[in-house]
Amino acid sequence: MDNLQVLVISEKSIITSMLLGELEKKQCYITLTQDGLEAFNHLIKSKFDLVISSVEIENLDGFQLLAAVRASHSLNSLTPFIMLTSVGNFDNFARLESRPDFIIMKNKSLPEELNIVLEKIRSNRNR
Repeated sequence: MDNLQVLVISEKSIITSMLLGELEKKQCYITLTQDGLEAFNHLIKSKFDLVISSVEIENLDGFQLLAAVRASHSLNSLTPFIMLTSVGNFDNFARLESRPDFIIMKNKSLPEELNIVLEKIRSNRNR
């Protein structure tokens, strides 16, 4: 099974460290940034199998980044997009025109939820 190329856009935190640890265990190749605009530039230059973004990031927030990716004709707008969120902003997703493929809460269940999503992505890739 090929290793997934994953772009992670998240602030430095314990949750981000937990996320990176889980991705490393799954032998994913990780590109990490804290900046939405920098992430968009990475997406223009490279192909990723998965994008994982926090809502609260610099320059373009997670919602703006998602909308830009989905609207772009030069990017693979079908790349699976996971949004990391806290309970306080979970309701914001209902109003989005561009919705993430998966929403994962920033809490202690993140490893289990991430593993479920990674298995779905890998199984879809192998079809």
